[in-house]
Amino acid sequence: MAIAENPLPKKEVERMKQFENVVNSLQEWLTSIPLINKMVPFAQQILIVSLALSAVYQLIALVSFNVARFLVIFTTLGHYGFLLGFWLVLISPMKKWTPYALFAKALLILFPFTYFSINNALVFAMYIFFGYWLLKYTAVSNS
Repeated sequence: MAIAENPLPKKEVERMKQFENVVNSLQEWLTSIPLINKMVPFAQQILIVSLALSAVYQLIALVSFNVARFLVIFTTLGHYGFLLGFWLVLISPMKKWTPYALFAKALLILFPFTYFSINNALVFAMYIFFGYWLLKYTAVSNS
């Protein structure tokens, strides 16, 4: 997929071309693994289910922490499922959904909205920052 002509500065377009080369190399490397090839068609589902597991855990934790204590596996599966789903979606033809996954993950980090810490704010800002740049990349590469 070639980057089309756009109104962005040349330096930024050059960075996006470099990132596209990295994504293409990552795609070649990961698709050489047979298990990954079998999982790529389900990448979007893995990503959505992992975000849903994290959200369900946080909702249950809001209602009753005693029950949530036993469902910690939800947040663990949600975290690792998100990582797996994100990388699978990034190497799949559905890569335009990756920035929205980062935005959703950022929202889940702040979700209970009951407390804010420096750590949460920094992680939230990182997800938003990388989501923004990934959104710019997918918008330019898909046009």
